[in-house]
Order: sequence, then structure tokens, then C-alpha cells
Amino acid sequence: MGVQLGAWLAKARQFYVVGDDAGAIEAAERGLNALGPTHERTPDVAIDLAVVRLRALVRGGDPSLAVEALRDSSLRDRAGLHASEWLGLEAVAFERDAQTLPATVALARWREAVQDGTASAAYAELRLRALSPAIPRDALPPAIEALPERSAARQCLERTAGIAEGPLRAPWVEACGSGSGALGILLPRSGKFAALADEQLAAVSVALPILVAGGAPPVVWKDSGSTPEEARAAAQALAGAGVHVIVGPVGPANVQAVEAALGDRVTLVVPGEGRSGVAPSIEARIDALVQHARRQGITRFVVAAPENPYGQRSIAALRARLGARELQSLIVQTYAPETTSFAPTIAPLLPALRRGAAVLLPDHVSRVELIVRQLARSGKAPRPIADDEGAFVLSTAEGLSERALGPGHEILAGLWVAPTAVSDGAASEFATAYRERQGEPPGDQSLLVFFALRKAITGVGGEGAQVMRIEGGRLVAPEQTTNPP
Repeated sequence: MGVQLGAWLAKARQFYVVGDDAGAIEAAERGLNALGPTHERTPDVAIDLAVVRLRALVRGGDPSLAVEALRDSSLRDRAGLHASEWLGLEAVAFERDAQTLPATVALARWREAVQDGTASAAYAELRLRALSPAIPRDALPPAIEALPERSAARQCLERTAGIAEGPLRAPWVEACGSGSGALGILLPRSGKFAALADEQLAAVSVALPILVAGGAPPVVWKDSGSTPEEARAAAQALAGAGVHVIVGPVGPANVQAVEAALGDRVTLVVPGEGRSGVAPSIEARIDALVQHARRQGITRFVVAAPENPYGQRSIAALRARLGARELQSLIVQTYAPETTSFAPTIAPLLPALRRGAAVLLPDHVSRVELIVRQLARSGKAPRPIADDEGAFVLSTAEGLSERALGPGHEILAGLWVAPTAVSDGAASEFATAYRERQGEPPGDQSLLVFFALRKAITGVGGEGAQVMRIEGGRLVAPEQTTNPP
């Protein structure tokens, strides 16, 4: 019997892990039914099966059955479940069963029980703002009286009822009873940035279910357009709709316009760089590349950059980070942004590309690849070490993604890059889900949207500037590289 019950438990857990709640419920119930009379039950297996069944019912089963199962509070004690987890299960089950008042009470108690800055805390706050407007105010007093007198959960419901007094017992209570609970998405669907729209939309739809357990928060979309005026108007419309967090827009001028318009009324998280952004700045990335080059024995720098604001900013960032001797030996070559043939650009630089020198290419990865091909034709293919056999190449590699590193792009092997976004461990689930839905890996814009949503929902920001090496069609950390002789 023990082996059979273990098999049912394993099946139930596997179904739950892969998201098949119906399968998990059926397997758990069949295991429970196989336990026989009470005196023959195996307590540990029975508890484990009941917990899997409960979680599956809450997440995707019949919500009325989930609420009924949650009435057995002894299961929480027998299973050793933390009180905060039980409150979270109650909050989701009550809301799915359309019991708004009990759901709101459970959400307030759950929020009080979990740590600030976690995904659970963010989700509870979003749902509190979404549900509270639908609660009749005369229904709140009995629920308030049932809560501990000095608790933050009680003060949250008092604020929802409009009767709160005294100082806040926790910062999160300030948002209770206000706003729509929705997450504002302010990304371009028109104008010059519209080419990013489909990728960003796909990233949002894939990321939300991953970041928020129990279902995604309500989302309010506004087209940010591609001008400061359009972005400002859209942001003000979202703020007027009661959202407290906005993800977007893109473009430095648009971000500045929105920041100035919103002030501190709404939290802004930008899928890019800047005060509200999740991406490292160009300056930080240039600095990381310079520091890495110095550690490899580089003492001289050569730059080939586009004649546009991006190139000018990159050159200025490099100059600001070089010492007096490095500045004396610095060589700068610029080219028109529309250049496709780089022989005239590279030829004057070749004599300087000796041992101890690095060439910096701050540009989009597509043009960087053209320059690298020209370097290779000139006998200076990228090398991971500073020697006389090739070129020690550094790049900001805008637009870098797995797609840009696949078959046909082997020439990029050996480059040291500091991308805008590097998939970390937490983003691996997102990358897998994105590939399954879109048929291709996420690009840097998709990853930035994921990081922005993650910060908006959980408070966890993006990584700082990271230097990686292109090797074998992928990005690897410096300590993982294999330097050829």
C-alpha cells in the first residue's frame, strides 16, 4: 500500500508542477481514497496528498471546493504550513469564488504577514487596491472588529472604509482603499518606436504569469507613442485611472517628460536606463569594459564609433574613464551611421592594434559584426587575450541576443561585450516560456521588459553592467571562458 500511495503522491506533485491542476486533484483524491479506513491511514502521506489537492484546487480547481477545503484549519497545523502561506491560499480562493469581502480581509492579513519587497507583498497590494472599491462600506465594520486592534491589516480595512486615524502602522497601508490595483503598461504602439511593440507585448504576456503567483494583476495599457508629448499624455491618463506603478516608456526624452509630469504620484519603472530604469547606463557599461580590459593587460585604446549622439556619448564616457597616459595614446575614428563597408574606417587603425591595445566598438551588434568581419579580413580577428595574433575587441553590442549569436554569426566569437540585458537565473523561466510561445529566444528588449515588470511587481531590480565573452554562440562569464593558446 505504501508504494502505491507514494506513486499517487508523486503523480499528484508532478501534475501540479507542470500546471495540470485537474490531474493533480484527481491523483491526490485517488490516493486519499486508497488509504482505507481511518485507523489504517498513513498520516504523512495523507497530509501530503491533502496539501497537493488543496493547492491545486486554489490555483485552478473548483473555487468553492477550495474554500471548503480551507475550512479544515487543522490541515495547516498538521502539514506545518506557514500562516502566511495559508492566508495567501485563502485570499486567492475567496477571490476566485467571488467572495470579495473575505478575500479582502485575507489579502490584508496576508500582506501583513509577508516581507516587504516580495512578489507576494506586491500581489497582495495590487489585489487590495483592485477589490476594495467593490466592497459596500457598511459591510466593513464587522470585518474590522474581528481583526486585532493594533494590526496593520485592521488599519488597512479602516482606510478602505474611510475611518482610519493615527499614524500608519506599516508603509504599505497608505495605498489601502485607493487606486484600481492595476499595473500600467506604457509602451509604444505607434511612431518611430513602434517596431518594438510586438516584442514588448509578447514579453509582457509571457512575464506576468511567471512573476505573479495566483494569476496576473489587472493591466491597463496605453500607447506611449514616440514623442514626449504623447508619452506624457498617456502617463497622465494612466495615473488618472488609479494605477500606482507604470512600466515604460522608452526613449530618454519620453522618460524625462513622464518623470516630470508624474513626480512622486506614481512609481515609474523603465525598460531602459536612467533614474527609473533597469538597464545599466552606457557610461556604466563602458566603465565595466575598460576595467576588464585593464585586468587583461590593456594599456592603449582605439575607438571606432558612429557619428551620432550614441557614439558621442560613448566616446565621452571612455575619455572620462581613462588616465592621462591612456588619453595620450587614445585613437578615435568615427563613421556615418549608415556605413556598411568598413574598410576605410578600419585601415587607419590597423597599425595601432598590437599587443596591449584594445579596440572599442560602441554600436548596434549588426554594425559591430560588419566591423569585426572587416577586422578579420585584415588579419585581426577577435582574440580573447591581448596579443599580436588578432584584435582584443570590446563592444556595447546594442541589440545583442541569442538570435544575433546563432548560426552565421560565428565571427563574433571572442568579443568582450557589456550588453544592456543579460539573462540571469531568475529570467531563465521567462526565456524558456518566451521561446515556446514565440518560436525564438527573447531579445534584449524582451529581457528589459521582463526586468522592468519584475521590479514593478517584486521590487527586485536588474543587474548592473556585466562583461561577458561571446563563445560558442552564447554569452559566458569571464571566469568560464577558455582562452586559446
